[in-house]
Amino acid sequence: MFGTRFMAISLKFTLTISILLVVLVPISEYVSYSQLSDTISRNLRTKGSAITQNVASTCTNAIIGHDYTFLKYAIDETKKHDPDVVYGIIMKEDNTVMASTEEQQADTPLNDPTAVLAGKSQELGFVDIPEKSVKEFFAPIFINKDRFGTIRFGFSTASLKKARNNAIITAVVKALVFILIFNIAAFALSKKITFPIKQLVQDAATISSGNLDKEIQVASSDEVGLLAHAFEKMRTSLKVQIKEIAKKAMGLEGELDVFALPDLLQLVCSSRRTGQLFLENPTEKGQIYVDQGEIIHALLGKSLEGREAIYKFFNWTSGSFKFEPGPVEIERSIKLGWQHLIMEGARHTDEMDRIKQIIPSPDIVVTVVDNPPEGVDEIKLTVEELQVSILVQGAKKVSEILEESNFDEFETYQMLYRLISAGLLKVSD
Repeated sequence: MFGTRFMAISLKFTLTISILLVVLVPISEYVSYSQLSDTISRNLRTKGSAITQNVASTCTNAIIGHDYTFLKYAIDETKKHDPDVVYGIIMKEDNTVMASTEEQQADTPLNDPTAVLAGKSQELGFVDIPEKSVKEFFAPIFINKDRFGTIRFGFSTASLKKARNNAIITAVVKALVFILIFNIAAFALSKKITFPIKQLVQDAATISSGNLDKEIQVASSDEVGLLAHAFEKMRTSLKVQIKEIAKKAMGLEGELDVFALPDLLQLVCSSRRTGQLFLENPTEKGQIYVDQGEIIHALLGKSLEGREAIYKFFNWTSGSFKFEPGPVEIERSIKLGWQHLIMEGARHTDEMDRIKQIIPSPDIVVTVVDNPPEGVDEIKLTVEELQVSILVQGAKKVSEILEESNFDEFETYQMLYRLISAGLLKVSD
């Protein structure tokens, strides 16, 4: 029924949660990673700036005394005690080396871009050197407010990169763990939600197959439970209604707007039943007598009987019926077989529908036309039609004409219809 578009609710729920997690978790972890990266970078800047500034202050006296040994000791000890320090250099104002942890000899000039930048700086600063994976911090050395030189420390960014890489790996692992855990939880929750729905679908399929005896029991205190309760009420209601319908069907009892008279007669006659079919509407009552599947007689009120009553019954669109089986002791007045009787009744019904377009009610007043149209003299009326036209006597209700007519109701209606169509009679407003 659903074709290839069907997708289980549990799968939809799980996919939705997965998509949300795939979008939200990386965003969250990226924010956390950015904050951590900023913190690590800030800590390195703080540490590098503090160490560079402290060593610069410590070495002032040694520079005044030209104690290059102490200067060398100071930067070597700094490198030794801080694994992030890659190198340390103390330069004069002309960028020649005073002390270095590297291989530069004293009084060796430095012409690298960083040395030039550091030599011109009047305050603490730093610069990134990506090709060496180093962040260099530099601070000017002042003696008596005169700039004497510069101290430089290169700090490795490897730990920073390692911390960032670890943060990325941690974020990915956390994202995968979150997605896995939430997917498992979502799948379990969806199963808990969909299980009563599946149970309800199975119960609905059982009902649709015609089995109304199985009670619907869905233990769910939510909308699914309300739906299950509604299904259970529907099941019990259907069961009661079907029993009532079956009861009526067994006794052939019901309403004509549900079970039309031709169908009812076909059922009674084809099953060769014997008994009386009682018919009643708000204004009239009657009965049809059936003997071994043949319609033998009919009565409608006190005046109509036989085939005329049958044809009048066929015009009923509402009312009730009840068939009571039993022996029928009445003289047969209807010789026509029931199949032909039903066919003739259908023809009468169609004919009456056409007649009622001009004569919609027996309360309609019919009057004689004073000035008939040209050519009316050429119309040859039958004796019966002349008799009916005489009954009009200027103006009269159709119901009164029907009572006074010597012909049955259907024949009288037919003749009135022909007289009106010929232009000899007309229907008054």
